Amino acid sequence: MRKRSFVASATLLAATLGVVNAGVSSADGRGFGRHPHHQAGCTSRSTPRPGSTIQGDLNVPPGATCVLNSVTITGHLTVGPDAIVHIKNTTVKGNATSTNSDTLDNQGGVVVEGNLTVTGLKHNNFACSATDGHPALDVAGNLTTTNGPVGGSFTFTPASPGFPCVRVGGNSTVSNNNYKINPATSEVAGNLIVSNNTYPGSADPTASMIVGRNVIGGNLIVTNNTRGAGGTADGLLVTLNTVTGIINCTGNNPAPFNLPPAAGGGPNVAALKLGQCAGL
Repeated sequence: MRKRSFVASATLLAATLGVVNAGVSSADGRGFGRHPHHQAGCTSRSTPRPGSTIQGDLNVPPGATCVLNSVTITGHLTVGPDAIVHIKNTTVKGNATSTNSDTLDNQGGVVVEGNLTVTGLKHNNFACSATDGHPALDVAGNLTTTNGPVGGSFTFTPASPGFPCVRVGGNSTVSNNNYKINPATSEVAGNLIVSNNTYPGSADPTASMIVGRNVIGGNLIVTNNTRGAGGTADGLLVTLNTVTGIINCTGNNPAPFNLPPAAGGGPNVAALKLGQCAGL
């Protein structure tokens, strides 16, 4: 059975381990030091206060739970293995990296001024709002989502048509994930690359991957994505994308498909459509 909803792709945050105590502005979070350009730790016992500024890097240690609400981080954000982060209306001036984390709960209004790299994420909760005039996740650099484990989930609440759930100033790469992940309703200035993902088989037999409603300034490349064993989905749904460059689909099994407008789909628009997407 073909999936007929558009759930967005995409994803946010930070990797490697960290230490403790970075400078925070006077309206700071409890438990933080006063020296700028160091590292702060965020746990359930030491969380930045809403409206505070972290002067330097912020680390979420392995297994910790961190709540970031209306916080500015002047350095990098790092989220460690099995950590849980709830984040809303927060700006990271540097890069954000998440490595083998448990959950990233993006409640909207998240800005990363560098690159965002998400590796091995188990669960992502993502709420896209079409009412505040901003994407739920705005990444100025590159967005990379890779190596999601079997049994995980990467679920997005879809935005309204024409409203980007995710905005990426560079390239967006979705690769080597082992669960359903849907790069959809995003605005990508560079290329969107969807490659070597295996979407659910027997665990969710009717689930397809969806690459839909994206506005892409470069190329859309969809290669070597496969359906897991025991799956019955039609394949990878590629629909309603607007691409300045080319759409090229190769090596996908099953081949990508589209839906007619009456079923919620529509043609993809590009300078040239090649390979398995030539007729889509």
